[in-house]
Amino acid sequence: MDLLRKQNRELLASWQASQKEKVINLSVQNSLPIQNTSTQVEVALEQASIKLSPKLNKEIRQHSPEAVLKAIDAFKQYRTEHTIQKPDACLLRAIQEQWEPNIAQEPTTSEDREFDEWYAEAIRQGFVLDFPKNYLGKVMGAIEVKVKDSNASSGYINMRWREAKAKMEKYGEVSSLS
Repeated sequence: MDLLRKQNRELLASWQASQKEKVINLSVQNSLPIQNTSTQVEVALEQASIKLSPKLNKEIRQHSPEAVLKAIDAFKQYRTEHTIQKPDACLLRAIQEQWEPNIAQEPTTSEDREFDEWYAEAIRQGFVLDFPKNYLGKVMGAIEVKVKDSNASSGYINMRWREAKAKMEKYGEVSSLS
């Protein structure tokens, strides 16, 4: 462990010597200094709480700052929906595969309100399973609900909420579906 610390200090000292006019203080612990990257990338990595591994450091140096920033943004989006055991390995993959962030398609306030009103009624009628809104999945920006279906092995099918709303309006009461 002491050998690694000594090597890290030596590497840091040589890097700092090459960066005479540039002083950047990263508070990321146990990380390697980033070489040949922009300040924006360094800040983005710090904000994402990514600890640099040697492989990640090498991969970052092989790509443009713009490509790395896009991958970091895409990684952040991915992290909001998935549990990640090794963030540095996930970011490495994002950079290698040139991930780009999805364009945010946030529903308007009226769409959000429309969904909330319909969802409450669909739950009341027993048309959909009662899951908190933040636990519902999204496909291409559209919320998916779990529509009750006695023919499905799980007892429900996933369906985009507008499709479910149309089906509910078409068939009326849930009791005729189940």
